[in-house]
Amino acid sequence: MRFVRETGLNRFAGLASIALVFAMGAIARAEPMDKASLNLARGLVQMATFSPDGKSLLTAHYVGHHGIAQLWDIETGKERRRFKGHLAWIRHVVFSPDGMQVLTVSGSDDAHLLGGSQTDCTARLWDVATGNEIRCFKGHTHYVHTGLFSPDGKRILTASRDWTARLWDADTGKQLFVFSNLAFLPPAAAFSPDGTKILGRLAGDRKIQIWDAKTGKELCVIERDKSFFFRSAEFSPNGKLVLTACNDGTGRTWDAQTGQQVRVFKDQIKNYVIYAPNATFSADGQKIVTAPADGTARLWDTDTGSEIRKFKHLGQIQHVMLSSDGKRLLTKWNKTKWNKLKTRKSLDTSMTFASLWDAETGQEIKRVVLSDRYGHHKAIFSPDGQQLLLILKHVTLLNATTGEMIRAYK
Repeated sequence: MRFVRETGLNRFAGLASIALVFAMGAIARAEPMDKASLNLARGLVQMATFSPDGKSLLTAHYVGHHGIAQLWDIETGKERRRFKGHLAWIRHVVFSPDGMQVLTVSGSDDAHLLGGSQTDCTARLWDVATGNEIRCFKGHTHYVHTGLFSPDGKRILTASRDWTARLWDADTGKQLFVFSNLAFLPPAAAFSPDGTKILGRLAGDRKIQIWDAKTGKELCVIERDKSFFFRSAEFSPNGKLVLTACNDGTGRTWDAQTGQQVRVFKDQIKNYVIYAPNATFSADGQKIVTAPADGTARLWDTDTGSEIRKFKHLGQIQHVMLSSDGKRLLTKWNKTKWNKLKTRKSLDTSMTFASLWDAETGQEIKRVVLSDRYGHHKAIFSPDGQQLLLILKHVTLLNATTGEMIRAYK
């Protein structure tokens, strides 16, 4: 992973490729790392995340037949730590709330189907200070796609393609509960903000179940009617509501205690019966953003259900997220292509874009082409919402206010 620091003014060239072209300015390079580090970091970047204090970057790479996580100093670009031990892809990485530990989860779909021995359907806990493995959590029978710490860091929740989520004691590694019949793709399970409840999206996307995190007992069930399916679900920041994205193009809030529907967020004129990728709350819970497949992202008032703002795109949105300060919106989307008569449209999945928006004005700040041969198009805001991390073939850090590149990790 080579570190590039940009000291001049740069501009992305419109809709040009994400291959970053520096329009002007000097480029200073940090001291090169050792050859092993350089070769390791050239492996396919699966994902990345910020440390809670925003000073470190954790990346997961697929090198050969192994998954390796690396910890980097964001300011200097130097590798601080390497976490090596997984025998398959690392599918999710996360810091503990205090930033002292790292959790990685892994598994290979191909190896599992072939009955191979190196499926590595595990979660592993690592010490950030030393890079040593603290504990390995075994029990899943298929790859693990999600790993989460409870807000106090004392418990770990994992979800797998084996249709289960499992709750573990972080200190002892003991498996506490197994929640069965969950959806096999993320987001399938999550903690409530206070850590007292666990939410699970059940198989078939027909129900959302909420359990007591201490006893494992069912607290309530959120049930759909026959007109839609659930595609994602998350707790509100205060834990009182559950927000779901549904395949009828709506976002819906539900009472987390009773399971009763509270509000439906949809366009009052058009009703698109389509796939809804996700819906999410703002950090203060006062706003909701949804992404129906009519090419718009929509910002709503949580309490009244009124539409605040609409963000128009040239194709279907795959994912939306808000910065922690609520000032920026990020959308990932595919361009719509028309036939010669322009009477039929489809999505050009080879052309994927990320758009950064001013959530208060609706103005598009930056549009970046994400297409690359791997298709790993991910992005995340820094904890303070001031920076945006784009995970392309390489990792790129942007200023979330201006959209300009701060530095690239190559």
